Amino acid sequence: KKISAPIQEHSFQGEGCWQLFDFFTPTFSSPTVSVCLLVGNHQDLIEPCLKNLEEIGDEFLLIDLGSIDKTLQKAQNFSSKVSVYPYTWDGNINAARNLALEKAQGDWIFMLHPDEHLEFNSITPLKQFFCYKPFGWNIFIPTHCRDTTSCAPTPAVQKQMTAKIFRNHPSLRFHPLLLDVLC
Repeated sequence: KKISAPIQEHSFQGEGCWQLFDFFTPTFSSPTVSVCLLVGNHQDLIEPCLKNLEEIGDEFLLIDLGSIDKTLQKAQNFSSKVSVYPYTWDGNINAARNLALEKAQGDWIFMLHPDEHLEFNSITPLKQFFCYKPFGWNIFIPTHCRDTTSCAPTPAVQKQMTAKIFRNHPSLRFHPLLLDVLC
């Protein structure tokens, strides 16, 4: 059965993202989502991040880049759906992302950093999106920069276009040399 819906604008942390459901056919009735997070000393950010995504994630895979604070303890205390995998930082962020992809069991991958979150009004459309068959979706997720010593928000906002949401597939990995390139 083909679903027809108008073009809608959905906000992901204030940025408009256009999506058209007219061309998609639902393929999942209850899709599962693996939320993959790269963490390293994010004790002040991890709980709000997990809380923000708990309605979407069926599993949370934290790739630990060497946290020495309470990030991991807070994450593991948050939910039994949280799994932590250590990664010895070698400067290759795509290799750390690929570790998450190797461990993920969900139908979909949602790759984020702890300082990224969804606005409340984007959760329902995103859950609906996961029921459709497009292979992936690149979205802008504005990140409000933080002072690295105090975690205090600063007025600066970074906008990135990177693979954040895509179907899980065993041969799909981030390129070892090209930042943010999924192949």
